[in-house]
Amino acid sequence: MLFIALSTSMLMVSCKSLKPLKVAEIQSLSLKYNTSTDLNFGSEIEARVMATMLDGSEVDVSDHKKMTFHSEDLTHIENNRYVITKHPASFNDHSAANRIEMSDSKETITKDDSIIVNHQGQLNLMAGGIDGDDGEDKKDKGSGWILRDGKDGENGSNGMNGSSAENYVCHVWKENNIYYLHVRSLTSGSIWKYMSISPTKIHIDVSGGNGGNGGNGGSGGDGKDGRLKNGDILAPGDGGDGGNGGNGGNGGNGGSFSIKLHSNAKDLQYLFDYDMLGGSGGQRGLGGSAGQPGDPIDGAENGVPGNPGQAGIQGSNGVNGSVPVIEIVEFDFIQFY
Repeated sequence: MLFIALSTSMLMVSCKSLKPLKVAEIQSLSLKYNTSTDLNFGSEIEARVMATMLDGSEVDVSDHKKMTFHSEDLTHIENNRYVITKHPASFNDHSAANRIEMSDSKETITKDDSIIVNHQGQLNLMAGGIDGDDGEDKKDKGSGWILRDGKDGENGSNGMNGSSAENYVCHVWKENNIYYLHVRSLTSGSIWKYMSISPTKIHIDVSGGNGGNGGNGGSGGDGKDGRLKNGDILAPGDGGDGGNGGNGGNGGNGGSFSIKLHSNAKDLQYLFDYDMLGGSGGQRGLGGSAGQPGDPIDGAENGVPGNPGQAGIQGSNGVNGSVPVIEIVEFDFIQFY
């Protein structure tokens, strides 16, 4: 993965940032990153959203509550780190688009921006399966308004299955000292087109998606205490049963990646590495705790505690994908442009 250090000037924050920021005082917005480093599709970058104010000062608004960041080409990991997840459909595609918006009750300012890749350094072909969503944890229950017994906890929902990676064939050639990679999915027919200049490594990810974790069951509610009502003894309420935990989702299967190297690009054959493992099964959800019975008054029978919920079932791991095959072959690469 690629880590990019920001210049000192990017990290400077105007004193204006200590005051309430008014959108009407913003002149422009931009995503600032180090443009001189190696950068390609699949790279991880550090970037900050900067607002240029009307007085010319710059304010870092990366974490500002009025800022919204949209992109189908970039995935936000954490803090100010992003991964360029775009799959380019053309060899003339050199950018990852994004939209930045600052809005308050009076004004809205929007900027369509992009990160420009220079096709240098490590190339990451990100073709892994998608992780399944986690199941929902259920809330603990209390006592009913009318009935004296505690309510039963709800069952946690199941984690979703991770998706399996697809099977791909990749043709690679060199022209004018630039390497071209034409990637086609044998499963869906999708086509991606990558360029690489002086690659240091080409990492291929066809791992299966991880299964989502099962949700935890909610705890059963406690029964109401016994009491006297109009001279009658009201027995204590029984405890509610805990909800069962949800099952973990199954991991997706790893895919396959066949590489056809033209003889003019055979020097790349030792630069490939792979991840084709099956996805991990999701963790099972825990059962909810049993509700306790209410306290009896003297002379009354004790209430009955609820039953604890059962844990869900651990998800199964996906099957590993096929070991990639590299062949050095002659082909007419003009057909792949």
